[in-house]
Amino acid sequence: MGIPIEKSFVVEAPAAAVWDFLTDPYRVAGCLPGAAITGQAEDGSWAGTITVKVGPVTASYRGKLRFERLDAAAREAEIAAAGQETRGKGGADMRMKSRITERSPGESEVVVVSDVNVVGILAQFGRGMIQDVSDQLFQKFTAAMRQELRDAGRDRGRLAGAGVAGTTARGCVAAPDPGCRAAPERPASYCRSAGTAGTAADSRGRECPGPRFGRRRGGRPGGGPHAAAAGLLDRRRRRGRAGVLAVPPLALPAPGKELTRAMIPAPFDYHAPQTMDEALGLLQRHRDDAKVLSGGQSLLPLLKLRLGSAAHLVDIGRIPGLEYVREEGGQLKIGGRTRESELEHSPLVGERYPLLADVTAVIADPLVRNLATVGGNLAHGDPANDHPAAMLALGASVVATGPGGTRTIAIDDFFLGLFATALEPDEILTEILVPQPPPGSGGAYVKLERKVGDFATAAAAVQLTLGAGGEVARVGIGLTNAGPTPVRAAEAERFLTGKQPGEEAIAEAARLAGAAAAPSADRRGAIEYKKQMARVLTGRALRLAVQRAKER
Repeated sequence: MGIPIEKSFVVEAPAAAVWDFLTDPYRVAGCLPGAAITGQAEDGSWAGTITVKVGPVTASYRGKLRFERLDAAAREAEIAAAGQETRGKGGADMRMKSRITERSPGESEVVVVSDVNVVGILAQFGRGMIQDVSDQLFQKFTAAMRQELRDAGRDRGRLAGAGVAGTTARGCVAAPDPGCRAAPERPASYCRSAGTAGTAADSRGRECPGPRFGRRRGGRPGGGPHAAAAGLLDRRRRRGRAGVLAVPPLALPAPGKELTRAMIPAPFDYHAPQTMDEALGLLQRHRDDAKVLSGGQSLLPLLKLRLGSAAHLVDIGRIPGLEYVREEGGQLKIGGRTRESELEHSPLVGERYPLLADVTAVIADPLVRNLATVGGNLAHGDPANDHPAAMLALGASVVATGPGGTRTIAIDDFFLGLFATALEPDEILTEILVPQPPPGSGGAYVKLERKVGDFATAAAAVQLTLGAGGEVARVGIGLTNAGPTPVRAAEAERFLTGKQPGEEAIAEAARLAGAAAAPSADRRGAIEYKKQMARVLTGRALRLAVQRAKER
């Protein structure tokens, strides 16, 4: 899967300093989360590793990087890198071109154009999520790079003020100095001009800092470094046996500074409104900076892994009147905050809505179903979730409540893209409406998963009604994980409507459903395999739905 990426950013540093930084692999890796340079080969390439988190998956790659072209006069560089996942689950390669332009003295613009190809373990998440992760890595890298260049500028100013001539803070890119005793494996760029007694120094009088423990910034929210006491956790720094609890004490802030604590998610404000009006007021005030917390089984993992962020979490768990399952006015009404477990054990759902009963039984595990909500499953906008395809098959609609009142959205108009829905930033999904099935109706959901509770490799949802002569009077077919949004197999529905549901008709409808699928390749399977599974599972769901319809 090829992913083109183009970025530009401005750095408050001279172009020469930015060029020195970007052509030093050690310095670049020191600012890139999860990356490390392990050495330089005789052919001039650099060996290294990088660890990346996408969704719940962590993948580590080992490979090589090479400068294909370096034009110091134009300050243009071309880099090629390739690596393999350390567990043999795929690989990645990248070609990148960068150009540095000095906009004004002390300010430079960097333009980076790259083409990344990913196969195997990470490709399963699709282009959209991988681009989101790359954007986050890029933001962290540029923040650390700016800090690095600011530090280097201060070092140069301090040395110049001390009268030290002919030296740079971190700009030396010569071959490793054999006199650098503290870290002989490091290049000379890791030796700074020394003005402090009692430190290891190389043969040219530069301080040798040794291995750069804790070099990467960003240990605390806001990008600050970890407290110095965190060295207690580095075994290479210990002298003797550690204490029973080798945890650094909380460092008190300097006067006038705010105390910050390290945490996995980015900082956010938590709100627990007691009424719908209060919740809508918060959403209206914070809009795109706020996220609604219903069950939290999808949102919280994304925040923990920093694949998503929210400055404000609005927990609707204390608002009354959002949990119910009842038939009313010819519809099944499901409250937006109704737990999956409540739907799973509802006698009404089990008796009259077998498709929904099938779906809730295969969502994650009982622990998750006790917390996850039906409204949250839909509002998350994940095509790999199970309810979206089922609601397509059922012809459902959702009710969105906002400051201006409520509005009803047909399910076909609800899913706009990957993790994108028709909900406005200040709206809450408060109810799901499912048409009450007439006599002679049946439904089924058939799912292929690698293990119990996993996301679907492929899945098919079917809801149909048989006419007086046994023909298919109405049919809905939805596919899970078959594209960036849940997929309605419209051609298959049109073909089957009005026909007797015999084997030939079912086989052709299943073929048309498989053709409608547009999945992406990942570790769950190749594109063609998933399309075939969509075909097979649609056929099975149709047969089961027909059988159930004849029994009613």
